[in-house]
Amino acid sequence: MPALLAPQLRVELLKLSNGDLEQDLLALPELAGLAAQRAETALILFIDELQYVDEDELAALTMALHRCAQRALPIALFGAGLPQLPGKMGRARIVPATLPKSSTAR
Repeated sequence: MPALLAPQLRVELLKLSNGDLEQDLLALPELAGLAAQRAETALILFIDELQYVDEDELAALTMALHRCAQRALPIALFGAGLPQLPGKMGRARIVPATLPKSSTAR
């Protein structure tokens, strides 16, 4: 673990991994956003090749980021993927009202 993490966050992150990636993806962005907020900074995740992420995991990540936005946590995601990514996101089990606005480069 990086030395920048507070001891209590280290413990929370260690307890976080329960072997279920979908559940871990729901909690990790919120924990990271809270840590960034406490440190008075922001966290930006850059993820390429999102088209290879499982739809259930993509839905969990989207829901977690939505929860962070509701709490005004300083965390954002910049994702990139092949042209099939918007369709895959649409097929993921995401409640339509929770989808963030997105744009696609053409």
